Amino acid sequence: MKYWSILYLVLLLFVGCGYKVGWVRPEILKGKEKVCVGYVNNPTTMLELNDLIRDSLRYELTRRLGLKWSLCDKADVVFLVDVHSFSGYTKVESEKERTLKSEVEIIVSVKIKDRRTKKIIWESGKLSARESYLGEDREGAEKQAVKDVVENVVDMLAKEF
Repeated sequence: MKYWSILYLVLLLFVGCGYKVGWVRPEILKGKEKVCVGYVNNPTTMLELNDLIRDSLRYELTRRLGLKWSLCDKADVVFLVDVHSFSGYTKVESEKERTLKSEVEIIVSVKIKDRRTKKIIWESGKLSARESYLGEDREGAEKQAVKDVVENVVDMLAKEF
């Protein structure tokens, strides 16, 4: 009995502090279970971004919002992703430094379309993420930048509830 009382008090403390147990879907996704990525419009030469963005969206939306993936013709909502830019650069910060600063940046926007009504029900606006790297680990920085920008999208969605 004492164990259950302590557990109940701990749960009450978490809920009282704003922690949520389980998934909390934003209002615009209430009653919507199945999702898909309709397209990733990527005008850059980095074609692998399409798969990185799709995989990252699938992971974050499943993990954090409990959504299920579906074929687009059976989905409740369709995610539409536009890549506005993806760039990388390397520079020396000052004339006294010998270390190169390398960085990648991605800028995207995401829309959510209700598949039945064909109306856009949510737009993220432009979001960006940057990731610095040393040496030859550009690929790791690219993956992290995509992960960060997708987390920003899901953060924005989660704040909508």
